[in-house]
Amino acid sequence: MVLLSSTELTTISPTPSSHARFAGLIGIPEKIGFAFGLLSVSTFILTTLDTATRIARFTFSELLKINSRRSHFWITGIIVAVPLVFAFLKFYDLKGNPIPAWKAIWPVFGASNQLLAALTFLVIAVWLKRRQKNLIYVLGPLFLMLLMSCWALILLLKNYALSAVGIIAFILIVLALLLVREAVEILFSAKVG
Repeated sequence: MVLLSSTELTTISPTPSSHARFAGLIGIPEKIGFAFGLLSVSTFILTTLDTATRIARFTFSELLKINSRRSHFWITGIIVAVPLVFAFLKFYDLKGNPIPAWKAIWPVFGASNQLLAALTFLVIAVWLKRRQKNLIYVLGPLFLMLLMSCWALILLLKNYALSAVGIIAFILIVLALLLVREAVEILFSAKVG
């Protein structure tokens, strides 16, 4: 659906009450729209949390080389405990004002998301090298994404120093550099495959 900027629908944010208003505009009772809004928002949140927890558990198991079925419970407990700890920590903005945990961690999330895109380009470059294909089309976006995401993490580290945000930024920089080092060794090695 394409909306003109003067349309009332362009000012609505995606909440259950906005679903109700939208439903009312298209002839559906607002109570039904609100119920569907609650359903869609809760479904989005629950599926996102479930997916993130599963991926984190698989990654954790892979890193520690743990494959037993019983370990899934305590690994999931660790994965769930980490955000709970952050939920109860006090965070402050650069001016010293208290802010919610999500607002403090959001810049790190954004930078890590961009770093993930850069690392995806890195994997594609290694894959192309092993297949003896031309890398030139990947190197530009790879370099730009890596530079910008690491720069953002360095700025976060500079601004937040030894706070939780700064420590997360530092860990992400170190992990990114380790992956880049491995990829550079593969990309510039004479041996292919």
